[in-house]
Amino acid sequence: MRPSEKPKTLFQTASRKQKEQTVRKTLIFTAAILAASAPLYAQSCREADAAVAAEYRKMQENGNYGGGEWSEARERRLAAAGKRFYAKLSAYLARPESWGCVFPRLLGAGAGIAAAADGRVRAFSWDEQTGGTMHNDKNLLQYRSGGRTALLAEGVSGGWVRQIAADTLPRYGKVYFAVSRFVGSSRLYLDRVELLHIEKGRLKPLNIIRTARLGNTLSYEADLMAEPRLPEGRENNYIAYDAKTRTLSLPLVVAEKESDGDGRVTAGRIRYCFDGLYFVRQK
Repeated sequence: MRPSEKPKTLFQTASRKQKEQTVRKTLIFTAAILAASAPLYAQSCREADAAVAAEYRKMQENGNYGGGEWSEARERRLAAAGKRFYAKLSAYLARPESWGCVFPRLLGAGAGIAAAADGRVRAFSWDEQTGGTMHNDKNLLQYRSGGRTALLAEGVSGGWVRQIAADTLPRYGKVYFAVSRFVGSSRLYLDRVELLHIEKGRLKPLNIIRTARLGNTLSYEADLMAEPRLPEGRENNYIAYDAKTRTLSLPLVVAEKESDGDGRVTAGRIRYCFDGLYFVRQK
């Protein structure tokens, strides 16, 4: 299609028979979705928690970490359980009353929940059970604005959301700092922070971090085998936000010699301070 051409709608070009078939398929599809999610609307927190936890355990039983030999039947069961898990979880989280549910059974099954202190944003994370030493973690963000509950279905890009900090910044209002970790192997991991805010009722990226260009993320990759063995409480392998100074910081990682592996976390920190408009790296 040329840029100057206007896209044609289905009903502008379809015959009467095609229209009827399209409408019939749409009605059937809609009915199927409603049938799948309808029981959840009558469920309590306890029932919904039990339902999604059961599906997650089925994913684990048929996944790559569940033991036993691979088979096509097992792979199909994993895929089916994964679809049911996501459908049931997202359907229940779309309900405003779901905010009162802390999902103890789902957490007990190994999933994770990270919530902002203001109670307006929380992230659900889980392992799709399809990886090896590299884990395929997914997440789903739930948020509310103006009495409306909504989902950010694609979540954030980092993998497993570990925490969500929140602060009110001039010009931007409430800003959320979602910190996540992607496990690349038994040695490698990547930590990332993504800045989000609610604008016109929607949770969106907030591109106010100045690096080579404006963006909403900072990250570092490191090698666990090269990390220094520091006493508990003195570890430096984390991303932090200091609300008092409005500073984002992450560890300085080097890979200058063979013993550094694919990235050694040092005792140094890289800091980005908010200057009233952007987060700018400090020299």
